[in-house]
Amino acid sequence: MKETIYNFGPEQQLVGIACKPSTRPKPITFVFLNAGVISRMGPNRSYVILARSLAAEGYSSFRFDLPGIGDSGLLDESKTIEENNSDAISQALDVLKAQSMSESILLIGLCRGASEALRYAPADTRVRGLVLIDPPELVRTPGWYLRKVLFLSIRPVVWFRALKGRYQLWGRVHSGVARWTRGQETGIPAEVAYRDTWQRIADRQLDCLMLITSGHEAIYSYRKQLFRAFPRLGLKEHVESQMLPTIDHTLSTAAARNSVLSLIIKWVKSSSSVQPDASQESYPELRLESDTGISES
Repeated sequence: MKETIYNFGPEQQLVGIACKPSTRPKPITFVFLNAGVISRMGPNRSYVILARSLAAEGYSSFRFDLPGIGDSGLLDESKTIEENNSDAISQALDVLKAQSMSESILLIGLCRGASEALRYAPADTRVRGLVLIDPPELVRTPGWYLRKVLFLSIRPVVWFRALKGRYQLWGRVHSGVARWTRGQETGIPAEVAYRDTWQRIADRQLDCLMLITSGHEAIYSYRKQLFRAFPRLGLKEHVESQMLPTIDHTLSTAAARNSVLSLIIKWVKSSSSVQPDASQESYPELRLESDTGISES
């Protein structure tokens, strides 16, 4: 494995690290996008460990800081955060192209990084697929409301407060159903925008792996929620959704990271948009990490 630091972008203000395997790399490069305002190391250094684990499996990766995060400076103040982030991602992919690492790009992000990946991917043909871990956008469905009510109903404190008149349970249920009904008729703006994003993903026929951890149950409470929210987009053909109830949101343990890595490798092997000739390629057995402390350098 070899890691190389790059300064790129306007006035070399952006900072990233390419991680390459010691053997001939597979024609796929993972690009990690910041989880919120956490640096390119990722929460609990999960991005560093995943990148190095991927290198052990023959995959190159690039983890970099978006403008104003970690070691990267601010970019054009006349532009929005979204515009600056898009410029930075594009410039990162230019670096990979110059290094012959751009044959097939996979964007991977946790939480806000997943949002950035979704927003950017449809506009750049170099992106061939997405790995989304706990995307923060909420999509309400009847099943989501039902599970919310069932969760409340099994808590004794809820019934105690309901009997005392201190917890407006049925009022909340009614308002929730009414909200969903109005949303179906007029569209809740945030969810309309999210639907449009997924429409662009579907139009490009990009394959996506969406992983939902235990820390995201309030937003995604069941595996088919995205499909139920946008039934007309045909997302089942390109999105693999997995619920991971034993894994925490920040991938804090070796077991959590190993599970995520295993799912990613398995998905890459079966994805037609990411790896058109996956059926012709031989993949080695996974060599998963041990939970040792390795600092980013």
